[in-house]
Amino acid sequence: MNEYMAKPLEIIDANTVLLEVDLGFNTRVPLKLRLMDIEAMRRPLNQHIKDVKVWLEEILLLDDRNQEVLIETRREKKGDYSCLIFAMCEEKAVRRNLNMLMMQKGLATQRKVQT
Repeated sequence: MNEYMAKPLEIIDANTVLLEVDLGFNTRVPLKLRLMDIEAMRRPLNQHIKDVKVWLEEILLLDDRNQEVLIETRREKKGDYSCLIFAMCEEKAVRRNLNMLMMQKGLATQRKVQT
């Protein structure tokens, strides 16, 4: 896995985000990445959250438009890339694994990795 800093640009759907990834040496590229190892639920188990995409937008876009997140990327079997997102959420002093937080809140289930 590789780690990069990235700026969230858009939430495509509850499983996919568009990020401006910092590759270093003043090189930034927009990449559409799927959230690693999770499958967002159409109907969340958490009764307080109606729409997972809107929840992601609130965490990644609405709080601070200039928020940079740490991502870990992995190349999937079919050649696409997926990512873990570590963002400042809830407790602002600590980066949390957003993928894991989605599972803990009942917004996603673990996706079986194809080998």
